[in-house]
Amino acid sequence: MNDYKELFNNNEIKSIEETIKLIESKTTGRIEIYIGKKISGNPLNLTRKIFKKTGLKQLKDRNGVLLYIATKDKKLVIFADDGINNKVGNTFWESVKEAMIEKFKKGQFELGIIGGVNLIGEKLIENFPGEDKNMLGESNAKNSIIFED
Repeated sequence: MNDYKELFNNNEIKSIEETIKLIESKTTGRIEIYIGKKISGNPLNLTRKIFKKTGLKQLKDRNGVLLYIATKDKKLVIFADDGINNKVGNTFWESVKEAMIEKFKKGQFELGIIGGVNLIGEKLIENFPGEDKNMLGESNAKNSIIFED
């Protein structure tokens, strides 16, 4: 995690995690953020593998969302399961991506992530309201942000 200290301090990480936790308390959906340095090979294939590895693919309503941020490559990939994707479509995901990238270009990484998470959260709450019955267990619930080793 030391490689990411220049982007996020502990308070910013906590703020992002609390934002995700608040959203997930109002929906059956889940949001995970994976932060790495580079995306090797096909970005979609890599993101799909991470999506499965995090357990998001196991959600009953198929409403998991993974944000993959590659800091050195300066790439952002949003991968959503069919449940939420069928409700919002590609135009929505592109608008989230654009809003996040706009903040990233200004060096506002925390604001970019929180803004994107809130936009996604609004759609999850609207389309999949309720308490989080999709939780994958206490240990997974705590890892809203995963930092690549």
